[in-house]
Order: sequence, then C-alpha cells, then structure tokens
Amino acid sequence: MLDASDKKASILCILKILEQYTDSNHPLIMDEIAKYLEKDYSLKLDRNSISRHLKFLRDEFEYSIENNTKGWYLSERSFDDSELRVLVDGVLSSKYIPESTAQKLIDRIADLGTPTLRAKKLNHVYTLPNWIHQRNKDFFLNLEMIEEAIRKQQQISFTYNEVQTDGSLQPKYTRSQIVHPFAMICAYQQYYLICSIGSLNELRHYRIDKITELEIRKNKAITWGVIKGYTNNVRRNIGTYAKEHNLMFGGIPEDIVLKMPKKHAGNIYDNYGSQVQMKELDDDTMEVCFKDSLEGARIFAQQYGSGCEVIAPDALRKMVREELEKALKKY
Repeated sequence: MLDASDKKASILCILKILEQYTDSNHPLIMDEIAKYLEKDYSLKLDRNSISRHLKFLRDEFEYSIENNTKGWYLSERSFDDSELRVLVDGVLSSKYIPESTAQKLIDRIADLGTPTLRAKKLNHVYTLPNWIHQRNKDFFLNLEMIEEAIRKQQQISFTYNEVQTDGSLQPKYTRSQIVHPFAMICAYQQYYLICSIGSLNELRHYRIDKITELEIRKNKAITWGVIKGYTNNVRRNIGTYAKEHNLMFGGIPEDIVLKMPKKHAGNIYDNYGSQVQMKELDDDTMEVCFKDSLEGARIFAQQYGSGCEVIAPDALRKMVREELEKALKKY
C-alpha cells in the first residue's frame, strides 16, 4: 500500500503526464495513463487510484482537467501555443542569445505547450545565421551581476570593448569603467546598461554584450533621483530615456524639428512613439518635433537624404551638412 509521500508523488506524476501528453485533441484513457506511469515513473496504479487522483487534482487543486468518451486531458495551461510561439520568436530574433543556447530555450518553451506544439518542435522556424548571434561568453553572467549590483545599489567596474574586423572584442579604453548602475533595457535587439559615470550627474549607456571583466565594487552607488530630469521611478525613467535616445546613441536629448514628406509619418511613429508631434504644412509635407540626442537625430535624418530637412537646432543642421559634404567628396 502506498504511504502518504507515495500518494503525493503519484498525483504529481499523473499531473505531469497530463501536461506532457494531453490536450483536447489528445485525451488519454485510464489504461494509457497507467502505461505512462509505469514507463516514465516506474509506478503501478490501478484504474480506481488513477480516477481518484484525477478527481482530486480537479476538485481540490482546481486544475482544468476534463474527461469525455475518449479520455482525460488538461484543458488549460499557463501558456497557450500562440503565446509560446511569441516567446520562441523572441528567442529566434535575439542577437544576444548564442544559437546553441537559443535551441535549448526553444525546446524548453515547446515543452510547456500542448502535444501538438511539441510534436512540431517548431521545425518550420529557423534561427538567424550564426554570425549575428552573441559571441561574448560572459553575457549572461554580466546580466546576473548587473542585476545584483542594481538590487544592492553598488557600483560596478568593467572593461568596455569594441568589435574588431575579425569579430573579436578588444578594449576601447585604456582604463576600466567605474559606473553607478541604474537599469538594463532591451532595445533594437540588444541589451544596454543605463548608468552614471563617477561623479558625473548625467546618464550614459553601454551595450552589455561588449562588457567583459565585470566586477561588483563595495562602493555605494547613487540613485536615479540625483540625475537632473529624473526621479526614483525606475519604470518612468527607463521609458523617458529610451524615447529620447533613438537607436541608443548617447548624448543629452534636445528638441529636434524636421521637415519631411507626410508619407513617412508611420516611420516617425515607429521610431519615436507617442512623444512625437506632427503638423501638416501642405498636402505633401509635415513638420516633425521630438526629443533625441544630436547623433541619434542625425542618423535618423540622413537616412531620408533629400527627403528630410533639419529645421532645428542649428547644431544638428551643421552636423548633417558636414556629413553630406564629406560624403559628396567621395563621389
């Protein structure tokens, strides 16, 4: 006779079998559940015991277990297949997850789904080519250490690198960077650390995949509220910072005014979201106002060539003119 611990184990095993093998299209009869119990867990239970455990899971623990003339199945899960597919797409499109790790994550996500999803194994979806995936072996460790430093409000130090022609990382600066970490943000398929350097009360950001030799220091870090224009509301701060640093170029955000064809309104919203203001000038042209760093705004404006005119600020007009003059000399 099974003791109390054995009964609990057998109940959990039955639940696992329902999660792994059943959905509304794949119910199991008692005999099939018994076979899986013996095959997967070396447990032998009769039909009456299995029936009691199923009803116990449904009535006492309120699992969504249904039965019909074809058998028993789990009708609801933590995630449905479409939600899991979104998670898989996120893994596949990520540049910061190595391909080998990405495949393991996909298999684990698929295991949370229905038998139909696991049978497909998402073979119709392919990972992106190897060359765009993460090469920094310390990337995931960096995420954990930065998270710990933020939670404990401690400074961190690290080597910041730049990518060489062979794809390797080499130090960009001669000294380690010592920063006050505030938050991490995922933007443009990359992870960034938002922080402040030393005694400078201004924000900077670093790509985490370019960080190596990271260490948590004993020194106490300052908080968001010290930085001009920010509070200690982390979620609001992150939203503000991301909106005002298009393409994650550094620099102090400024008021940008552009003159552009109205047909590009959708692209403007895609890049700058709800902060952007647009005003029709005529049937074909609009004025666009938003906040961004000068470098981010320059890159954005130049991609439209003669279809975009910088109205303000003057510093941005000068930057664009100089870049266009340099480009013209090459042709």
